Amino acid sequence: MQNGAGFGHQTVHIELMTSIGVSETDAAEAREVLGTIMEETAVRVAHAQMTLAMLAGHAVSKPALVSMRVYFDGHTIDTCAAARSMRDAIGQAGEELRISLRHEASKAGI
Repeated sequence: MQNGAGFGHQTVHIELMTSIGVSETDAAEAREVLGTIMEETAVRVAHAQMTLAMLAGHAVSKPALVSMRVYFDGHTIDTCAAARSMRDAIGQAGEELRISLRHEASKAGI
């Protein structure tokens, strides 16, 4: 799924990839989390990618996997998380991305 979404002061192209087993509810939550992060950041993000995957099998202790990547000013920030639930993985990857973007804004004096 691809779309251009306006977040506060910027429009960001978002590419979302999901595996079998990821619900539309989880995908919508991931978009919402990324949208909130884009509204909060002062960093001008040009493009964002998210991948949501559920691993099959009962032996996997953390089957929900989330990867977020944002592109800005020739740089990339990658975050990822694994958790028991997709909601937790989305939250963990999103918080890591939020912290990384704040750090980049601080380095740039924004």
